[in-house]
Amino acid sequence: MPLSPPPVACSLTDPELRERLELLRSGLFAQTRSVREDTAGFTFTFDNTDSNAEALLNVVLLERQCCPFLHFNINITPRPEELAIHIGGTDEAHTFVAHTFVPLVPEKVQP
Repeated sequence: MPLSPPPVACSLTDPELRERLELLRSGLFAQTRSVREDTAGFTFTFDNTDSNAEALLNVVLLERQCCPFLHFNINITPRPEELAIHIGGTDEAHTFVAHTFVPLVPEKVQP
């Protein structure tokens, strides 16, 4: 019998979520170069630096704890190509990413 996906519900309290989102907004997501939407979620791209690669991994490690319904795919390529993270999952997860992560990026790169 296949396992059902975890429910789309963040386990952080409202104050914890606000703090996390502000940390992401002022940190890694402030450096977003582009955002592309597809049927499975969103791809966010960043300059290919060691600090951004580390930050991408840290985002995944943190978010896996409170949002186990999200799927992550990090693409680390040779320089000078961009780093990318795809965040998505089910249709509900896609909506969650659209309302939670996309607004964190600078307005000029929002889809």
